[in-house]
Amino acid sequence: MPRIDLLGVSKRFGRVVALRNVTFSVEDGEYVCVLGSTGAGKTTLLRVIAGVIRPEKGEIRINGRLVNRVPPELRGVSYFPQTYALFPHLRAWENVAYPLLIAGEDRKRARERALEILSLVGLERRADSYPHEFSGGMKQRLALARALAKGAKILLLDEPLGALDAILALELRYELKKVAKKLGLTVVHVTHNQEEALSIADKLVVLRRGRVVFVGPPKEAYESPPSIYVANFIGEMNFFRGYCRPSDGGSVVETEEGLVLRSSQPPPSRHVVVAFRPDRVVLEGDGPNNLEGKVISRSISGAIFRYVVCIPPEVVVKTIARGSPLKEGDTLRFSIPEEHVLLFPYPREGLMAALEVE
Repeated sequence: MPRIDLLGVSKRFGRVVALRNVTFSVEDGEYVCVLGSTGAGKTTLLRVIAGVIRPEKGEIRINGRLVNRVPPELRGVSYFPQTYALFPHLRAWENVAYPLLIAGEDRKRARERALEILSLVGLERRADSYPHEFSGGMKQRLALARALAKGAKILLLDEPLGALDAILALELRYELKKVAKKLGLTVVHVTHNQEEALSIADKLVVLRRGRVVFVGPPKEAYESPPSIYVANFIGEMNFFRGYCRPSDGGSVVETEEGLVLRSSQPPPSRHVVVAFRPDRVVLEGDGPNNLEGKVISRSISGAIFRYVVCIPPEVVVKTIARGSPLKEGDTLRFSIPEEHVLLFPYPREGLMAALEVE
């Protein structure tokens, strides 16, 4: 059963603490995305699981077996680094067959197995091509094929789509998960791209300064985040300082700007941060949180209109395009459903410090 358990794992490099008491599990067959800003400890985490570096504290267990001192080649994992690390002098099938040949596989059988794996990633017709003849996306598939060749049931991916253009990365993110599910792999996929993680993960792990600040389903991270940091890091969010009181099983909040908003949440404290996502509003809605303001800027991304609206304060509203977009100076009316008005205790360090990624 390809399962991974990390229990209190810590790692430092000199004075820099890369991982702090990291604890979480990856179940058999799960596709887990580890999300965090640059320097959060994502790559160190993968390298610790792979056995490339050892932690100072904690336990790493694979299939229940303690592997802290087990070398990488005996852990039953396949590690896909940020650089594809392909051999330029070897043809595609030879790159894929390399780990099989090193393990003592017969050359004929290794070639047959390499061709099977190349077919899986759609490169069987380019088996005799060299890496320099491949596009970026094809190199990514070739590197993935080589990672799969070991037959390991645990796949560790470090920013596998980071070097690709946006359109290709969008296409290949779903291919990666499709291949993983087809082969029954347990996957840990490191990324800094929130949209990528939300779209393919069975479970999210969010790191901040080497600490785990969230473990759970993507939907929970987006709709019911446990902290201001996670709320802000997983998608765009409007934040306001305010004070709240209980009301009919929920809360009434008055912001510093004078807005009065109702939430279905009970008050977490008297002094709060109130938040809502730009895409959770209802245009021309008729509810307890009706607001209106002047559009001061707009942008369009595909079928999504994004407006900055001055009520005051300034808020961001996103909506699916219907008809002609509003212009600067137009009035936008909208409401916020009570269940989408989120409340957090006001942080001791202040709102801006709580939102900092570094």
